[in-house]
Amino acid sequence: MSAESAIVASLATEEWLAATIHGLKCRRVDDRARLAMALFDLVHEYQSSINTLLQTNRSGAAFALVRPLWESFLRAYWLLHCATEEEVERFKQDQFNPRIAPLVEAVEAHIDDDGGVLTGIKERYYGAMSSYTHGAFMQAVRRIGDGEIGGDRFTDQERAEVATVAHAWALVAAWAMFLLAGRDDLAAETLDRVVAIPAVE
Repeated sequence: MSAESAIVASLATEEWLAATIHGLKCRRVDDRARLAMALFDLVHEYQSSINTLLQTNRSGAAFALVRPLWESFLRAYWLLHCATEEEVERFKQDQFNPRIAPLVEAVEAHIDDDGGVLTGIKERYYGAMSSYTHGAFMQAVRRIGDGEIGGDRFTDQERAEVATVAHAWALVAAWAMFLLAGRDDLAAETLDRVVAIPAVE
């Protein structure tokens, strides 16, 4: 799948999410659920921003948003299902920012993920995500070519991959939001949409 096709697919999902999530109400009124809902919603804003940046050939900035997108999802799920009441209170005071490894471990334990999918993502991609986010080597090297500095030198496949990653996590975040809102019908449709995302060759 080309970057253009991946972006078009992600944009279609962005439009669908805007129509289905707008006005969605959480059935729970506790701070834990409301904070999680807000962070799941933030994932969609990151997805939308990534789409816009890729469309305007600002891939470096798009790639920089992948780590906060992923971490926003993880923190939302952790707050909803794993955090202690004390941790929720500390989070509300903006005084709690767990390291990524314990957060991943807690979420995997909750979902009984023996395969360690999130651990695999962390071990394989977190270093690159951090490099892109913090303006390190992965960003610098993609702005150098033919003796010149600057411009968008990401490959078509790299751009397709980041569009697809944002697309998939936005849908997973929406699935969690629909469950919180008691919309099992939309949650089921969302999972079907995740499965239907074309693979990047």
